[in-house]
Amino acid sequence: MRSLARVVPAAAKLEDVTVLAKAKWKKSDAARCVARAEKVELAMIDAGCAPHPDPQIALRAVECRALSDAAQKLARCGRVPQEIMQRLSGKASALSAAAQTAERATLPYVEQQCKDARAELSGTAVQFQCQL
Repeated sequence: MRSLARVVPAAAKLEDVTVLAKAKWKKSDAARCVARAEKVELAMIDAGCAPHPDPQIALRAVECRALSDAAQKLARCGRVPQEIMQRLSGKASALSAAAQTAERATLPYVEQQCKDARAELSGTAVQFQCQL
């Protein structure tokens, strides 16, 4: 727990495990205990010490992952002007992040935006004779 306390921001106010272990708990403390556990769980997820509760988080938005991969390949080409590459890379990053945090109802719309952005990126690759 001490190493976690160094990683997790002080704002999380994790409590000393030894004090918690010695405490005499009552049934009426259950709600507080659950709330505390949820705060610790979220702090650990945010710090990267625990897996995300959504097991599909890294598997969502296939089109957006493909867009990110294509943007990275295009960036390695070297023929695309810097301002165009920055715009395309920024768009790919923003859409990829949006796909990971999108609600299930909005995910198809984000996926479509990724598909459209990938088509634009492919057109830029053809224009500057880069392979994807």
